[in-house]
Amino acid sequence: MKRIYAGMMTILAASLLNGCVMEKDLKEPLDQYMEKTYGIKSDDYHFLKWDNNWLAGVAHQTAIEIEKPYETTAFISLERDTYKVESEEVYTELVKGAYVQQYPGVFSFSEKIIKKYGFMEKSPVQYDEIKKNFYYYMDVRTGEAIKERLTTQFKDTQRIDLDQLLPDYAESNEDEENIRVHFAFYYNTHDKNDKIPNAKNLVQDYEKSEVLAEGLYSIGVRTIDSKDGGYSVGVDKRNSTVLFRVDSGGGFRDTQELTPEI
Repeated sequence: MKRIYAGMMTILAASLLNGCVMEKDLKEPLDQYMEKTYGIKSDDYHFLKWDNNWLAGVAHQTAIEIEKPYETTAFISLERDTYKVESEEVYTELVKGAYVQQYPGVFSFSEKIIKKYGFMEKSPVQYDEIKKNFYYYMDVRTGEAIKERLTTQFKDTQRIDLDQLLPDYAESNEDEENIRVHFAFYYNTHDKNDKIPNAKNLVQDYEKSEVLAEGLYSIGVRTIDSKDGGYSVGVDKRNSTVLFRVDSGGGFRDTQELTPEI
């Protein structure tokens, strides 16, 4: 009986060792993918987080920080056994990094907006924390119909010129065909009964500031109940989101309220 038990333990140990994934096991195939797809070399990015999810039977979830050509962060999911990339938003995050670099005045003004309305300076949401709270309140929405073509262009040039890119993809009303810069600020409602700021007021502030370049934008306010690192987010009728375009002269047009995002 002891021999059988010992044999079973040996098999189990071997299975665990075979299923043990090291960082280099994920980094090597990801290096190949990043260079082939984006022209980004191994030394130009590093892991912020990676999970050994082999025993859980699910994909490996990784977060990376890209240093060149634009500083940004991104999540990438790799298949459990083959380590092939299952899903990623690297190009979209590169556009965000380019926006941060090319329009620093937007973020200087956004910091003033955060203080004026009492928005959270950092997000307590794990997704944002893993990504080092890299301007949590701003992201980019890139249409799936145009992403492959733009990714190829970026690989060839290693450059994203937003003064050209944002106007080129601002006019379509189809999300699949446009690029939208989105701001969404968290307002902590814990132990508060005051009135929630409305996105329409923020749009007016940004218009007066004249910091936004030509393109398609949206601004949102989301309520969150956060205390001591914990938080809860849900549907709240006080949330608000406004969509608008900025023309070449800095004027705002086509302003419309959207269904608030959770």
